Amino acid sequence: MDSLKKFNLVEISPQDEVVSKYIEKYQYFHIEKETWIKSLPNARLDCWFIFDGELNIWNEVKKEFSPAPAIGGYPATNTSLLFHIPGNLSCLNLKLHLRSLTIPFFRNLYPANPYTDLSQHNIPATPINEKSIHIQGQVNIEYLDHWALNLIATSQSDLTIQSLLDVIQNKKVTTVKGLAEHSELSARNLQRVTQKAFNLSPKELLRVFRFSQTTSYFKANPQKAFIDALSFGYYDQSHFIRECKRISGVPPKELFANMTLSVPDLMVFD
Repeated sequence: MDSLKKFNLVEISPQDEVVSKYIEKYQYFHIEKETWIKSLPNARLDCWFIFDGELNIWNEVKKEFSPAPAIGGYPATNTSLLFHIPGNLSCLNLKLHLRSLTIPFFRNLYPANPYTDLSQHNIPATPINEKSIHIQGQVNIEYLDHWALNLIATSQSDLTIQSLLDVIQNKKVTTVKGLAEHSELSARNLQRVTQKAFNLSPKELLRVFRFSQTTSYFKANPQKAFIDALSFGYYDQSHFIRECKRISGVPPKELFANMTLSVPDLMVFD
């Protein structure tokens, strides 16, 4: 219990209707102990603003942890990332819907590179103030929404991308053929659109959404059996178990055992 007090996550949804179309959650992290966190593919973009402390990311090329930029993030991918917090960290993370790719600032997250220093790009908003996030211990949602609106003001409508995301989320398609048909795109155009917008093939994009929806379901319904994964497009229970091992590196039971936070896309290790 004492260790949980040293790892505090406050998660809150935007109240502004416009902001909520782009930002799913504001996540404020305050960590006071050495911690390792493994992210999971979540069909979202993440963008962090570090106020104090260090955040390191495992570099597969160098085989070591490399410092994360003060303002950075990572896009929807089909792989996991391993983070190391040496012992103190305060930061704000934006959990972004994929439609936020219509905002030029967040396009800088592509090609996928968590070491991209977004502070080197023009941030179309007043720098966020950590002290202004809180009012008497509560998150100042009005301040956050007002700040986020400055980012969203630069959004540019892309009806093709929006239509594609609506099909995946609302039609619940599970095949590339079904995605192309509902989106009224040829297989070749679908490949071009997803590769350009998300740096993912149509099949990879569907996998990310499927895994995200499935893990969210089991996180919210821990009493359910993994056979329920069939309703999300997996062929059978073993298909989900293999996919879980491929994406997260561990089987489902170990995955959910380490999901000690309220969010369904982070594994935490002391």
